[in-house]
Amino acid sequence: MMKRILPLVVLFVLVAMVPAAVAAETPVGTDFPERVPVDVLLTEIPEEELSDSILSFGGGDFTGNWTQVYAGDGWPGPDHSSVVLPDGSIVVMGGWRQTFDSWTNDVWRSTDNGTTWTLMTDNAEWKRRMGHSSVALPDGSIVLMGGWSYGYDSDVWRSMDNGATWTLMTNNPGWGGRYSHASVALPDGSIVLMGGSTSGDNKDDVWRSTDKGATWTRMNASAGWSARYEPSAVALPDGSIVLMGGREGSDEKNDVWRSTDNGVTWTQMTTGAEWSPRWDHSSVVLPDGSIMLTGGYSSGRKNDVWRSTDNGATWTQVTASAEWSPREGHSSVVLPGGSIVVIGGFDGGSANDIWRSADNGTTWSLVYQGAGWRGRYGHSSVALPDGSIVLMGGLSGGSKNDVWRSTDRGTTWTLMTASAEWSPRYRHSSVALPDGSIVLMNGYSGCNDVWRSTDNGKTWTQVTAHSGLEWGHSSVALPDGSIVLMGGYCSNEVHRSTDKGATWKQINASSGWSATIWPQQRCTSRRQHRTDGGAERRLQERRVAVDGQRCDMDPGGRGCRVVGTT
Repeated sequence: MMKRILPLVVLFVLVAMVPAAVAAETPVGTDFPERVPVDVLLTEIPEEELSDSILSFGGGDFTGNWTQVYAGDGWPGPDHSSVVLPDGSIVVMGGWRQTFDSWTNDVWRSTDNGTTWTLMTDNAEWKRRMGHSSVALPDGSIVLMGGWSYGYDSDVWRSMDNGATWTLMTNNPGWGGRYSHASVALPDGSIVLMGGSTSGDNKDDVWRSTDKGATWTRMNASAGWSARYEPSAVALPDGSIVLMGGREGSDEKNDVWRSTDNGVTWTQMTTGAEWSPRWDHSSVVLPDGSIMLTGGYSSGRKNDVWRSTDNGATWTQVTASAEWSPREGHSSVVLPGGSIVVIGGFDGGSANDIWRSADNGTTWSLVYQGAGWRGRYGHSSVALPDGSIVLMGGLSGGSKNDVWRSTDRGTTWTLMTASAEWSPRYRHSSVALPDGSIVLMNGYSGCNDVWRSTDNGKTWTQVTAHSGLEWGHSSVALPDGSIVLMGGYCSNEVHRSTDKGATWKQINASSGWSATIWPQQRCTSRRQHRTDGGAERRLQERRVAVDGQRCDMDPGGRGCRVVGTT
């Protein structure tokens, strides 16, 4: 999914320009309504800071071991790979996690059609990646090929124990580093790899391995179909290969090609299938030899399902809108009984759901949903007097204003509201007062308000529209019921409220600790005031020299835009 890779490439170039002695952390996110120049330097974000795991909130000694009660719903996310083994189990490998804005090398297995999952390894021998491909061989082993992991990968790995351990087959297969290619396992046990992208160069070559990925032979340097990445491909029961769609630059494809000689020659089955041009879709073969195509990106994400019974020449729409959300970067597999499973993907956030159809894609049932709330960061949470936990807002493919509650120490969660009365935000704070109510304060972006809930987060009442406080602060509730708010965006002020957040009194204009949001960040500010309808708003400008250059930075953004020199 190139649209998510390019910002990261830019990020690494910028990091290389910044002296290590003055590096600082910066959050990750997108979709900001305005740009705010920020005094900030860049480094990679520690994953532990952006974790979507929920750990036990029990009392007692917190210096001992922690018990994980939920493994994180960023999984399975988009651009992973999946296979069905001969025993009917499903194995999912790697992929992208929006929560970390990174990729992983974990491996998961389900033996009950995707309902429950066992972690085979959280750190496979192959490095973290996305956009790779994998196949299950007749002997039950799994072969994983290529992908993207801070560069284009050309390594091939094999597992003979359901993904628990992996052996390197080759670091130099001949086909060179690439990602978003397609691969299939043929009935004779050989593997065929096709297309993909490397460093802006789309591929139309075809390679085959007859020794489980150890060595490769080029079958065709230019297959006849145009160079492309993110197509889908399947192997039919007769041993032929069908390749569908994909992308060549901005040109989305809906042509279909078939090879009956292991990828040496190709016949065009149709120049334009009945489904719209698309890429990052998924396709599988049913036991009767028909092909099912699901979702993908076609001037927007899709959740339609199509079927072909003539090797891809013609297609019939099974459903225009499946029960699962429109998505790209998902995977799909067919179980021994013929049911189809759609796994994860990207639907504006990392989709963490798994769906199954037992009627050739006509209807779908949800079989796995994770915690319910998406992986996120910049949210807030409180523990209420009754021991329940309430989680609010945050950033996950956009700012959130949903509220979730757990009454079993974070194991399961109930949605209190999908859209609270306060606007979507992150980097806010919240406290639980002795009376059991929750107070939520400020946040990014443009949020200067304070809200209170007396029903565990289900409904909210605005306490004040203009608190005059900064976002990115921290806050605590004192035993007397007052709230103390500290710091925030380039601030070291301390404020206190004794009326549940309605009014605030500054108790320290300069606390002594530095005015920073992230370590080693140098803050300078020029504050302006504007009166709107009698309400005063404080507007801020942050500007900084980064290695002799002046940069603007989205708070929570992915990169620093050079706007001049100092």
